[in-house]
Amino acid sequence: MALTAPARSEAAPFKTSGLPKVAGIARWMGSSWISSIESGGMHSTSRIKDWIEKNLREVLAEQGKSVPDRLVQFRDLVLPLHVVAADVAQKEPKIWSRETTPDDSVSFAVQASCAIPVYFQPVLAGSSVLVDGGAISNLPTHVFPTNKGYPGRFSDKTLAFRLRSTPAQFTQFEDAKDYALSIADTLVTSATQIQQSLQDGVYSIEIDTGDIIATDFARMTRDVRQTLYDSGLGAVRKFVASEREIVGQHRVASRFEGYDERLLGYVHFFNEARSTIWISDSSTYWLWFIFPALASAIRRGVQVRMAAGPPDASQALVEERRRNLLRAMGCHVQEQPIRFTGILVDYPGNAATAVVSSERGAAGQDFEYRAETVIVYTSEEDLPVINTLGASLVEQVGYTRSALPLAAFAIEAMPSGELFEALATVRHYEQARFDIQEIPLDASLRVSQIRVKEFKLLQVAKLMEELSNVGLELFMPCRYRLPDGSVSIITPPIVEMTQQGPVMIEGHTRAFYASQQGRTRLKVVLVDHVQAALPVQPHPFFSLRLAH
Repeated sequence: MALTAPARSEAAPFKTSGLPKVAGIARWMGSSWISSIESGGMHSTSRIKDWIEKNLREVLAEQGKSVPDRLVQFRDLVLPLHVVAADVAQKEPKIWSRETTPDDSVSFAVQASCAIPVYFQPVLAGSSVLVDGGAISNLPTHVFPTNKGYPGRFSDKTLAFRLRSTPAQFTQFEDAKDYALSIADTLVTSATQIQQSLQDGVYSIEIDTGDIIATDFARMTRDVRQTLYDSGLGAVRKFVASEREIVGQHRVASRFEGYDERLLGYVHFFNEARSTIWISDSSTYWLWFIFPALASAIRRGVQVRMAAGPPDASQALVEERRRNLLRAMGCHVQEQPIRFTGILVDYPGNAATAVVSSERGAAGQDFEYRAETVIVYTSEEDLPVINTLGASLVEQVGYTRSALPLAAFAIEAMPSGELFEALATVRHYEQARFDIQEIPLDASLRVSQIRVKEFKLLQVAKLMEELSNVGLELFMPCRYRLPDGSVSIITPPIVEMTQQGPVMIEGHTRAFYASQQGRTRLKVVLVDHVQAALPVQPHPFFSLRLAH
């Protein structure tokens, strides 16, 4: 196999480790792998590193990214990647990612992660001696954020692809090498099932490799590779076909941390709402962030009722505007002291869900964004809690259904001239020129932020569906026509033209979603002749990624 190479004892870290003495003991046995012991493994991983580097550069070039005159680093990757190895010198896992090791070589990390003990030589990095991360954990989902897992969010499911070979009928170990390799294989693979049983939201896709094992490089003929590929494709198709049944058998996390996670819970359950949404909060700060999700629910006929606690005096004016907007949308808002902070969806009923926060007030003002704890309750698991919250809200704001026809809350096209007039009132845009253009989503586009939040992404997916249903082009100027006759503009993505090319100012989530859906171009408002400097240093479009 081209990716394996002979052991390189001159580069081994074990010349003074005592292993040469072990080799001396093995010499009298006539062992053929004495040099492998001296080198720490039977094969070098250097060719793996070279192969990964070569192919990474080709992939980046195909994606329109400039390929640097150095080893490809984690900061260069378009998609997020975590690589795990085991540091046997420091006795701890080594984890690479864009966030933690942006300047490290990707090919080096993969080389270390591939170093199956005994079969491959370990890889040196300073005072570290690195081998396959499976020696510590062959299911390293610990690299992902904790307290996540709303059923329906974009990254709620962790898929674990596992290669499963048919064990050969055991009679005896052929020699010491066979015994050592079996120990190494057991260390790397045996704990996976135990690890998975201790983790929520991890779904295993088993790929049958027949009698081919991970170290059968010499057997990789074209026919064998095709057989393995077909087996993997079949395993994924089988999983997707039965996903609802499989996911239903797993527990869903119900405790989350931070304001963004609360908003994500709100958006998800607003999208799922069929009859009612009850809101209890002293602040409506969240409305600016999740307006599309709430509007979509109301347009479907969902009744929205809110117990609005007394606002902080410093926020009284802006709170009044937001609460009036809720009323204009058709929500029943009643101001009185609240008993909890959160929402209750589809109550009364057997499918009711509640999202409850530990904090009160406006995020960033009354409490830190990451400070709150959020709990999700369901009728199936927490019926007493659901009934208590529901009875409390009914007592506070009553339960009277109001008929609101869909036509009373519409999405309609907007003349571009009206949009341009509104944009011209924005500071720094007084002398600017506006035009609706279609721009490519490629390396020529730069962005003013590099993180896309999940609660926004979930809303964009729903909004694109709604625009398509009413026959509006994505993303031409349009607006909500509220039940009271007022309007709320759905501004297209905003891109400013600079001497170095276009820079996206607003609409990053829509651009990211469009790109993920395979779209290569996007309708935007192109703004030229802007006098003010850019507010931030722009980044390449391919730097955009989902925030965790």
